[in-house]
Amino acid sequence: TLVVILDEFEHSDQRREALLDVLALLRASSTGGAGRLRSTKDLKARVDRFNVPVMAGAIEPIGSSDADFNRWLVTELVHVEGKEHPGAVLRKWCAQRKVDWEGLRRAVTLGLADRVAELQGAHDEVSQITDFAGGSTVDSRFLEGIHPLLAVARVLGRDPRVVAKLIIDAKGGQAHDVRSNRRGNRLVEVLLAAPITIPDPMNRPQRTTLACLLYPEPLHRFALPELGITAEEDQQHADHVLLWVYWPTASRSELLRGSEFGQDRMDNLPSVAADGDFWVDNGLQKRVGTLGNRKTTLFRIPRDMLRAIVSP
Repeated sequence: TLVVILDEFEHSDQRREALLDVLALLRASSTGGAGRLRSTKDLKARVDRFNVPVMAGAIEPIGSSDADFNRWLVTELVHVEGKEHPGAVLRKWCAQRKVDWEGLRRAVTLGLADRVAELQGAHDEVSQITDFAGGSTVDSRFLEGIHPLLAVARVLGRDPRVVAKLIIDAKGGQAHDVRSNRRGNRLVEVLLAAPITIPDPMNRPQRTTLACLLYPEPLHRFALPELGITAEEDQQHADHVLLWVYWPTASRSELLRGSEFGQDRMDNLPSVAADGDFWVDNGLQKRVGTLGNRKTTLFRIPRDMLRAIVSP
């Protein structure tokens, strides 16, 4: 039996449309309206329907219409008069044991309340680590936020560095998935993943992608003038590479031909690029010389992004 569990299902400006889409899907599935029609070898159509139990957690009740409320069983926590508040009980328990209740919240959830002193020591230890693999790809607040999880990993006998790498890699993937809805980032993805043909050392045509060409470490500077592309290692950020795109050539090459950007005007593409997270203009005029900012865009591409494209 499959159960779909959705957390943090509150309405917000950023997620409103996505939540409404999910609610609409669930409404349709409960009435038999949602389905995917497909054919089979015996020429008889089949319909796959999304019809599974769904649980969701939110600060406020889910949905804003009767159609939603009619399809959900909503439960809310209510304080019982005469009973001590759970927070007060926890504070009292911590006071008796002289432990920091703020630092204990996650430990209680994970069943480690009896090892809180050991957990605090592990937290102090992981807080001193400053060279987590991939740490430069996330901000310092994110790293501080995973310290409690790494402390728990240490107490349970896991290497916090290994666990941190798993979390940071997952964070990078999630962030990339979210950012890819931005048009500037879609442009970068198209540039990196588009199949291109270049000569091999024997001057024979070979099919590859920019991501494959940029992925080797260290990356030696190379230029593909027929595509309007120049790239090299980023000397200031070891986990990034620098990619220059000269739009008058790139816009006419196979990089964009047939893609969603194939019909964009050349002079519009720099503006599209500037909407992405990987576009940088620091020192651009100096580095590209006479080409100028309006015709050339400098991208700083994370190696994790290249790896995701080369080895999905």
